[in-house]
Amino acid sequence: MINRKNTIFTHILYSVWVFLGLYIPIFSLLHAKLALVVHLAGFFALSPFTLFLIKKGKLTDAKLFFILCCNLYIYSTSLSLRHAIGSEYYYMPATMIPLLIFDLSQFYPYLFGIFLPYLMWCLTKWFGFKFVNPAWLSSTDLNEMISAFNFTGSFILTLIFLHTFMKSVYLLHELLAKTEKEKRDELQEMIKVLKEQKISLTECQKIAKIGNWTFDLSTSKILWSDQLFGILPHKKEEGEPSFDQQKATIHPSDLPDWNEAVTQCMRNGTPYLLTFKVENIDGSGEKDANGKNYIWVEGRGQAHFDSNQKITGLFGTCQDIHEQKCLQIQFSQERARAIHNEKLANLGEMSAGVAHEINNPLAIIKGTLQLMEKTLPKDEKTDKRVKSLEKSIERISKIVSGLRKFSRTTEHKELKPCDLGSIVSEVMDFIRIKADLHQVKIEVDTQSTLKFLADEVEIEQVLVNLINNGIDAVKEGQQKWIKITSKDQENKIILQITDS
Repeated sequence: MINRKNTIFTHILYSVWVFLGLYIPIFSLLHAKLALVVHLAGFFALSPFTLFLIKKGKLTDAKLFFILCCNLYIYSTSLSLRHAIGSEYYYMPATMIPLLIFDLSQFYPYLFGIFLPYLMWCLTKWFGFKFVNPAWLSSTDLNEMISAFNFTGSFILTLIFLHTFMKSVYLLHELLAKTEKEKRDELQEMIKVLKEQKISLTECQKIAKIGNWTFDLSTSKILWSDQLFGILPHKKEEGEPSFDQQKATIHPSDLPDWNEAVTQCMRNGTPYLLTFKVENIDGSGEKDANGKNYIWVEGRGQAHFDSNQKITGLFGTCQDIHEQKCLQIQFSQERARAIHNEKLANLGEMSAGVAHEINNPLAIIKGTLQLMEKTLPKDEKTDKRVKSLEKSIERISKIVSGLRKFSRTTEHKELKPCDLGSIVSEVMDFIRIKADLHQVKIEVDTQSTLKFLADEVEIEQVLVNLINNGIDAVKEGQQKWIKITSKDQENKIILQITDS
């Protein structure tokens, strides 16, 4: 706006300059020396000096000097013509100049430009013209010429201000049009930026597997972002689900916690952060007992308040964390397995010591039994009991021997020809107690006859771990069985361990 004011000021300056040039010959004919000198000074000195100030960037000084000069031109003209003209016709238009060239924020220059014409008009009325040497004033008979002069001056001023006014209107219209265009361009640019941000947000949500939602309590209307349709089990073509439809997709075990969190958020505005499972329609995820697929998601929600702190709705996000959750569960299982293996290792070390301590009294018991067998009377009942004791001692000795082998922790591998059937038989001595405890039936069908070079203890450890995992997997089921099979295939041995 200030630039427009400056443009208008330049137009008025040039118009007044032309006005000065037109009046110079008139004052020369009227012998009005004072007005002639002032107008010559204005045409050749004062107006150029005003332009000089503009070029120097002193616009306010240039405008104030210009207003002072304009009032001086009017006063000198009126004084030279013995105040016979109606000077008020000239001072009144002069009061319009500040309105056109100053901004309202320039209060003091604006005030100076308004009141200066009134001050000069007062000087005209109070002091008259008698204080000036008559030689400087016009000596021509003015009665017939005054009306023509007033008309000419007023007409010229009217043309100047009409031109200025029209120019101002044109500039104002141009400014408004430009402002409107700038606003339109700015609005289009904002729309473009918003579209780009929406695309960027959608891409970011897609990468992060996260979507956002809003819920209006007054209308029960739910709004979802595009990405949320890719996470939760609802198709975009069908639109957002109802509140109850959404509840139906949550896993029954997680539904109570979800209901409680959402209810508290609606009632009290309590924000929530929940990890729960929702149904997945694309077939991926974990299967429950009913055959439905579920994935893990993380839901966040907050209440929206109006100006009266009344809850009007909820908003939040939902993120697919199934992969992270599965990795977390897997990590927990691996950690538990590592702890279990560590315990087994410690137990193995203890077992070696226990086995050594058992072997000594076991040898004494076996020797005593052999002595008793020789000294006791020979009868069927005694022989049966002795054989039973020997069989039990042999079984204990075999278990102790197996414990000593299984607990071996040396890094040196003892490679020797092994028979898979014998290894499986020894492993069954260890594992059968746990299997019987959980009522797991173990079937063994080893048809392999090939020998292979290996560390027997390492093979036993692998088999124990596999069978242990099988028992842990089926012990809670309705059918509890594990089947161990082996067969020869060319120069290879195929060993399979399957469970229910």
